[in-house]
Amino acid sequence: MIADWILSSSGLSLQESGMIIEVSASDVMRAEYKGILSISGRHVSEPPSKYFPQIKFHRFPARLQLELMMPKALDDYPHIVFVLVLGGSRYVIDQVPQRDQLIVKSEWIPLVPEEVQEGSELLAKHNITDFNRLTIKQTFELIKEKSSILKILSEPVDTEHKLIDNSILDQCEQKLAQSGFKYKLYPYQLTGVSWMLSIAEQGIGFLLADEMGLGKTAQIISVILMNRKVGRQILIVVPATIMENWRRELGKFSPSLNVLIHSGPFRTGFPSTILNYDIVITSYDLAVRDQSMLAGIPWDLLILDEAQAIKNPQTRRAQILKQYKRRLALAITGTPLENKLLDIWSIMDFVNPELLGSRQTFESLFSDNVDDASLLEAIVSPLMLRRLTSDVATDLPPKIFISHPIDMSDMEAEKYESYRAGLLEKYGEGGVLHSLVKLRQYCTHPMLCETSLIGDPVKMSNKYRRLTEIIDDVYSGNDKLVVFVSFQKMADIMVIDLHERFMVPVFRIDGRTPINERQSIIDAFSSMAGSAILILNPRAAGVGLNITAASHVIHYNLEWNPAVEDQATARVHRIGQKVPVFVYRLFYPDTIDEVINDKLENKRDLSHAAVKGTDGISLNKAEILKAITISPINRGYVE
Repeated sequence: MIADWILSSSGLSLQESGMIIEVSASDVMRAEYKGILSISGRHVSEPPSKYFPQIKFHRFPARLQLELMMPKALDDYPHIVFVLVLGGSRYVIDQVPQRDQLIVKSEWIPLVPEEVQEGSELLAKHNITDFNRLTIKQTFELIKEKSSILKILSEPVDTEHKLIDNSILDQCEQKLAQSGFKYKLYPYQLTGVSWMLSIAEQGIGFLLADEMGLGKTAQIISVILMNRKVGRQILIVVPATIMENWRRELGKFSPSLNVLIHSGPFRTGFPSTILNYDIVITSYDLAVRDQSMLAGIPWDLLILDEAQAIKNPQTRRAQILKQYKRRLALAITGTPLENKLLDIWSIMDFVNPELLGSRQTFESLFSDNVDDASLLEAIVSPLMLRRLTSDVATDLPPKIFISHPIDMSDMEAEKYESYRAGLLEKYGEGGVLHSLVKLRQYCTHPMLCETSLIGDPVKMSNKYRRLTEIIDDVYSGNDKLVVFVSFQKMADIMVIDLHERFMVPVFRIDGRTPINERQSIIDAFSSMAGSAILILNPRAAGVGLNITAASHVIHYNLEWNPAVEDQATARVHRIGQKVPVFVYRLFYPDTIDEVINDKLENKRDLSHAAVKGTDGISLNKAEILKAITISPINRGYVE
């Protein structure tokens, strides 16, 4: 008996005595292209093209591709587009095919059976039935599969499309006013608040990762007001240096809230005292030290500011904070990735435990390279709000970077070379970290290394000379200036010398400054009429402070980590700044300064793929060798 070819949307089949028999794509191709008309014991009289001359038959299989579209609009959802790729053609279909063949627009297309099976299993495994609206969890789990048929794409930005409809923003603004919020947010901040509320309403934590200076604190306070549960307490954990800043911000934006700073004379050992307050602010150190009391309170919201503080999952701080009871966890940091991809895992593990899998699973899936960083960025994007100053704060004045490579004097270069060679001979590669610190100190100023030096610091250092020249220009414009320097001894030199040299007030904040005095120093500096200088340590005063009274920033010595430098700059270039900000970066070529500068630039390239920063310890062998052999005398390296 002869069977007949029949056609359906799912491909070709055979019909014999009224019974429909499914055949494979390879059966069809053998009949069509090799003339093999016997299929599984049944016979056909002609190849399928004779039955269906209107159909174009393809000889080679198409590749199945699941395109996971990550939306640009904050109120949209990830969704899947099913695509067949054949040569230069692209066919969009409704779902994963049920068979290894398909009819699309009068074309018969064979498929790779293993890909069809993999696609079906992927969707079934994660219970994906609504392809146009994936949940956040489905999105995370799907991407973590690293399937060869899954392609992650971002939807193109539609310049006519508002990220969130204006009516939604208007409603958000009205509700904020009704909740007692005493501030008018910028449109991008309202957009951020609306997005965060939509995530929080699902009972899911998130990461606010806006670039430094965009007003993350005001946005989070808005979310606190609109999401808080009456009678439930909120804990905010911050670096000790900015506890007072948080208290002030809460008082300014939401004076109705009852706030306790759990520190100093107000530190209590009684949970009943804590329960009398709407919001408790404490430091990371005290959150660890007082774990026995604080961790047992069922917090409504647990918020970590400068959440890069828990980027290392091995620290006691990270482990303890992840044990705290909370309904919802939120993290705030402008630098979610500083050293390696594990940083973001640790923060997200606090926000939504296990959403990125265990640490072991994560490290087996992701290596510290640009490709994996890009993949991770796509995974975390549904739970991470990240806007750049250049994208949203169009009302901010420009930030102008001026990199200053400064040649050493002949005497400086000779002493640096002698010092470098002596360190290398004394310590060798085994003591390289000690040598790197010493070389950094010398490039900051020779007086840091040679205690016998006395006299005018300008005459001993071309870098310090250039600093005074910049300050002289700033002074002539009656402007204020912030100088970031890493070493306390250099800060001491500056405080005395710059005051005597320019006869202007010189303020200082570093690790020796009591925490409760730091904000008052900022206030005094900001309220000064005319020029003033503020000397800051980038790690002690590089986060959480608002110094918009200044319009010039000098990074006198460079830090290994670009995140530290960027955070420091953002103390000045942030919401509230009214004039252009000039940022000067001073370094000596052909010294360890240049090695640090090169390292910063390389890591900034990676930051576009979601990785930011490094520290001095994580140099590779080639970079260590460069750091201890580069010479200003030879304009290069010593063999």
